[in-house]
Amino acid sequence: MKNQQQFDDRSPALKRYDLIQYLAKQAGMRQDRRVLKALRLIKLNPTDRKAIREVSGQIINLIKSTPEHLIQQQDLNPFQPYPGRIVSGPIRIGKAYNPRNRFPVIFGLHPYELNQNILLAGRAGAGKTVLLLIILSELMRLGMPAMVFDFKRDYRHLIRRYPSIQVFNWKNLKFNPFAPPPNTDFIYWVQVIVDIFFEVFFDTTPIAAKSIFLDFLVRKYQEFEKLYGKGVYPTLFDIDESISETLANKSVSKNYKERLCTAHSRIRPLLVILGEMFDCQEGYPIEDLLEKTVVLELDGLLEEPQNFLVNTLFHWIFTYRLQNNQRGKLVHALFFDEAKKIVAKSKASGSSTISRLLSMAREMGQAVIAADQMPSSLGDAILANVYTTIVLNLSAGKDIHAMGYAMGLNAEQRAYLSRFPVGRGVVKLAGRHTQPFLIEIPNFEIKKDVSDAELEALMESNFSELKFKPRVSRRTDADAYTTTQPKEESPQQFEKSPVQKSKDDEIGKTPALPFDLSEKEFSFLMDVKNRPFLSIGKRYESLGLSGYMGNRICHTLLEKELVRDIEIRIGGRGRSRKYLEFKEKAQGEIGRQNFGPGKGGFEHVFHQQRLRDDFIQKGFQAGIETYRNGKAVDLEITKEGISIAIELAMTPGGEVSNFQKNYQAGWTRIWSVCKDQKIMEQVQREWEGQRANYPADLVEFFLISDPRFYSDGKINN
Repeated sequence: MKNQQQFDDRSPALKRYDLIQYLAKQAGMRQDRRVLKALRLIKLNPTDRKAIREVSGQIINLIKSTPEHLIQQQDLNPFQPYPGRIVSGPIRIGKAYNPRNRFPVIFGLHPYELNQNILLAGRAGAGKTVLLLIILSELMRLGMPAMVFDFKRDYRHLIRRYPSIQVFNWKNLKFNPFAPPPNTDFIYWVQVIVDIFFEVFFDTTPIAAKSIFLDFLVRKYQEFEKLYGKGVYPTLFDIDESISETLANKSVSKNYKERLCTAHSRIRPLLVILGEMFDCQEGYPIEDLLEKTVVLELDGLLEEPQNFLVNTLFHWIFTYRLQNNQRGKLVHALFFDEAKKIVAKSKASGSSTISRLLSMAREMGQAVIAADQMPSSLGDAILANVYTTIVLNLSAGKDIHAMGYAMGLNAEQRAYLSRFPVGRGVVKLAGRHTQPFLIEIPNFEIKKDVSDAELEALMESNFSELKFKPRVSRRTDADAYTTTQPKEESPQQFEKSPVQKSKDDEIGKTPALPFDLSEKEFSFLMDVKNRPFLSIGKRYESLGLSGYMGNRICHTLLEKELVRDIEIRIGGRGRSRKYLEFKEKAQGEIGRQNFGPGKGGFEHVFHQQRLRDDFIQKGFQAGIETYRNGKAVDLEITKEGISIAIELAMTPGGEVSNFQKNYQAGWTRIWSVCKDQKIMEQVQREWEGQRANYPADLVEFFLISDPRFYSDGKINN
């Protein structure tokens, strides 16, 4: 009892006892038998100072000589350890680094976190590819499909471990970039393609050439639709051939030819490099490949064709998800080891298309896993739309500053980013645990020796299951076509009939700047045709025009009675904007405006598309002119099993009849969305005489500027 009392005081024995416990805990030796024996001796003999000094000295020297203690002393990093109490997800990435813990915590992501994107930054050789291989393997283990854009042949070697992987290169993949995703309007898609084409191949966009090229593609599509029917789209070979015919046509103006030559000069080298891929009417079904793990090897390509292909496939996938209302939990992941090809500052900042797609990625169940060795070159869109940021060793000061700022690191932590050994990095999550912490990436054992011959043999069975449609080709009969090229053709087979010659003569005959317009005015007019629902202010910005020059062009088009301006109120006060609609004179010369999906006049179709996009962003499924039992509604929205028919009332006539037909077709909820208060009151009065024959809550009335359309998307049952 006496010894126990003396031990409980603040005695030298107690100090040695506490010091041993502290050091043993840091080194992970609290259960070591030698440590336990020393502590027991001190506790039993607290007054024997000589024995205590001898025993404690030996055990302290032992602990300090261990690798665990040495690591802990040398590793004075400024990051807090990852707390073990935070439950890691099933997508295991590495070990949370903590030199004080002999048994490190496994760190992993949950699918809902992966669905909010990952950004991985690190210099060459820091371990980015290893980490991407680990994440991809984890997804395959969990049965989650993915597509990898591989620029260094790093991922083909996984096929030995995972035989279900589909590995393509830019020679054996079949893809027609002009064939839109399923359920996507060609006019919608061709604008995306033209934007990508001029963004990739030109430092400064030639606006006039872009407008004329867009109109040329639309004309070519209309020609194909007449010759082959709907659903058959021109290929890059057809575009190249048609442009060559137009350039040889003496009736086409010099200025028009010059504008086409601008695009043609980039098409020819693109066909030389990627012609084998584009040589098809319809390529491999991308929507089916999205159900598998696919690797697309892009090594050996020049930068411009590489960027064109990557950007086109990226937009194809997101457009497919958007147009087919594929929303919800994580369904697919995209891997980019060279993120700047998609999300560089020049492409993914502000209100660009890439920015909009990335902001909607989570809703569409599409994860983006982007990696780059120069993160300072990336746009704000990726930095603002990632849940998980992982930084490995960085060497450039601007990259360290950019990622330190993006992750909210202090000066001491930023300085540490250049000291990481290979395989170690820092993680910052947007939720769950918001403090940055260190991880160690395990080695990924894989032999990178899969040859082209071995890969071809392993992929043989996969290729046998894939189907594509060859390019259509003309036969002797002008109106008959086949989907296969004959193996042998006589010279007579190429001789065209008089009917075909007449049709071919018409191809490429474009008015030489009609209406006595300047080149800028004609390009502006063609832009109004192909992008009708762009406000005047946004159009000036898109075409790079000053307010003075834009107003001057608009005044000319209005004065020549080619267009009329329309004022449309979108929201509440101050939300009125001006748009341009073709008048009969312009329609008769260069055709109707390309409205896209929808029926009715300019303002009616405008609101159909606007409301569809708004509701899709709020998590609804939405379709224009949706049919049910023979009746179509302006817009149908569906969420949580509830479907609502929306009828737009630009004028009061015929609305009540629509309500009755919609109810008979099976809709039990109808929203009448009216242009203004006067129209709404008139429609309500007409409905009052009929509503007694129908359920009381069948029809609800809203103004088109009603704030409900800008709410959180919830439906009140």
